[in-house]
This record gives sequence, structure tokens and C-alpha cells, in this order.
Amino acid sequence: MRVLLTLLFSAWLGACSTLGVLSPLQDGRQAMLAGEPTQSEAAFAKAITAIAADDERALISAGDSARTGAALVSNDNLRRYRVAPYERLFLHSYQALNYLALAQPQAAAVELRRADAWQRTQALAYAEKINEAEREGGELVPSSNADLGALDNAAARVRSSTQHAGALYLSGLFYEAQDALNDAFIDYRAAWQAQPSNAQLASDTSRLAKRLRFDDPTPRNTPTPSPLSLNQDNSAGDIVVYWERGEIPDKVAFQLPLINSRALTLVSIPYYPNRSTPAARLSLQLDGQSPLAELLVDTHALAARTLREQLPGIMLRASVRAVAKQQLQRQLNEKSPGLGLLGTIYSLLSERPDLRQWSNLPAQVYVSRQRVSAGDHRLSIVGEQPLTVPVRAGKITLVHVVTSPRVSYSRIYPL
Repeated sequence: MRVLLTLLFSAWLGACSTLGVLSPLQDGRQAMLAGEPTQSEAAFAKAITAIAADDERALISAGDSARTGAALVSNDNLRRYRVAPYERLFLHSYQALNYLALAQPQAAAVELRRADAWQRTQALAYAEKINEAEREGGELVPSSNADLGALDNAAARVRSSTQHAGALYLSGLFYEAQDALNDAFIDYRAAWQAQPSNAQLASDTSRLAKRLRFDDPTPRNTPTPSPLSLNQDNSAGDIVVYWERGEIPDKVAFQLPLINSRALTLVSIPYYPNRSTPAARLSLQLDGQSPLAELLVDTHALAARTLREQLPGIMLRASVRAVAKQQLQRQLNEKSPGLGLLGTIYSLLSERPDLRQWSNLPAQVYVSRQRVSAGDHRLSIVGEQPLTVPVRAGKITLVHVVTSPRVSYSRIYPL
């Protein structure tokens, strides 16, 4: 009976955690892709409120203590779900786009500033954490296992789990559209530093550095359009394509059986399976030409790096849990072989890896920016319906495109 009650309590805690923040994240993204910005904004606002409440918890509440204790005798799904940095930054970016769709530019600006401020704070904390790990020396989790090796391969494609070039670039675009060139330069430069192989980010950084007469941090001879300030051009504007492709892969798990003479337990560890490295550049069609879209966000790599950094804690909790379950089995077996068998069954059934994540995010984001004459232009992406994109002189037109096996979406934002 006690085991049954524990399992039921565990299931209830896990459901509560998922409903608290993951459900509104999923719902908000789904509504956005269905062309319902009002419903999407409401769902994302609920998620933002839940995240803020978690952030403000200075002390562990009784509920958190219950979750932690239950997780140590059951599994990590009972722990409160902590939104990953890359998920939080996608959230703020999408909410800003919702506000633009709802003709609320000031609310969009507030959302982008929130993302900016949080990302800068996290970058400083992340750098300190890395320095501390280097001082202490070595990895906390060995990578000899082939599955963890695949995780390392994906994680190595990004420099930090807290830097989201897509959120930074969208913020830079918004600032530039408002003629806040200093702020735009800061965000373009940070986006380029997060994704240094992206030539478009280098070009925008170099262009504003020259316009503002700052030192240009990009490589020499980085191409830049003329004039340097778009608002100085009376005959042309920019089309920026923010192209999201595919879906982030699901986490999977490998399991290690731990057997001794009196107990059997499992340790379950989540990981991301090996995937091919995404293309650095893809082509699209604009007025019969084939400009390149460059990789801006590798979501799989960000997720893999986040999980890799969480592994020491995951492994520690799994070890403590295995010891606790083995002790439980021994105690039950001493009372009765039947109870011991029940304890073994509970141990095996309850050990489930934490595979939760915001699962309808894109696998990658690409960006293309082209200076074109004012007027209507025809944009095509392979397999999608062509779009007519109106461009105003001296202005930026943002085109958000989503292509995946399950959804096709586009929206045009004049900035």
C-alpha cells in the first residue's frame, strides 16, 4: 500500500510540474503557428509568470522539499521543471513577435529588453561557473559512454548554453528599426560572438561599427552594404528572413542495471542521440535570385550543452536514489520475500529518466538579409508557397518562416 501511494504521489507531482510551465510553452508555440497571436500571447504570459515565480523563490518551500524527497526515492520527473536558458530566450523572442503581430511595439520592446538583460546576466554567471570548473580541474562526468560521446559532439557546436544568437539578432533588428544604433550594434556584436561563423552577423556588426565610428571587431574586408544606415536610403529597404526549420530532437535514455546479491536497481540517464551537423548555409529564392540563409541558432546543440552541464547533478541524484532503493529492497526482503519482490518491482518501474523539454521548438534557425528596392518582392522557400513581401524605403521588413514536417507558417512584420 505504501509503495502504491508513493507511486500515485509521484505521478501527481510530475503532472503538476508539467502543467505549471511546459504546457503553456507548448500551447503558446502551437497557437503562434496556427496564426493566433492573441491566444499565443496569453499562454506565453502564463509561462512567464510561472518562471518569474520560480525565480523569486529565495527559500525552498515545503512543496519543493516534498518534490526533492520524492525524487530521491522515485525519479527526476518529480523535480520542478526548470526552463532552460535557450527555452527562456525563445519564449521572450516569440512573445515579442506576438506583440508586433498585435501592433504593440512598446510591449515588444519591453520583452526584448528583458531577454537582453537576462542574457547578459547569465553570460557573466556562466563565465564564472566555467572558470570555477577549470580551477577545480577536469570533467565531473566522464564521456567514455558512446551515448554521452554523442551528447558531447552536439554540445561542442556552441560556446555557451546561455547565448542565443536569434534572440540577440531580433533585438538588434528592433533597435535598428527604432534608430537606436548603439543598442543595435551591441546586440549584433553579441549575436556574432555567439555565432562567429555567420557572415550576416559579421556584416551587420561591421556596418554599424563603421557608421558609429567604433572599432570594428570583425575580420578585415567584411562586406557591408551602402549606405551604412538603412534610414539614409530613400529608395531601398531590407528584407530579413528569420527561418525556423525542423523540430528539436527528443531526449532518449540509456539504462544501467545495478545488481548485487540482495537487490536490483536501474540508473536511467537522459541524452540526445547523434544527429548530423546542420548545414551552415541554405539557399532561398528572392526575385529569381538565390541568396543564402546562414545558421543563426542550433537548438539541438544548445539543448545538448544544457543537458551536458546538468549531468553531474543527474548522476549524483541517480546514485543516491539507487542506494536508497537498494536499502528499501533489503528492508522489505527481510520482512518478507513477497515484499522484497514488490520493492524490486517498484524500484524498476519508478526509475524513469527526465525527458521533459519544450518539444515543439525548431531544430535550427537561419537568417538572410537582403537590401532590395522599395516595393513588392517575391520570396520562395523550397516546398512552401511563395510570399509577396512589401518593402518600404529606409525600413526593415522581417519575415518569420517556419518549415517542419508537421507545420508550415509565415508572417510578415514591417519594423
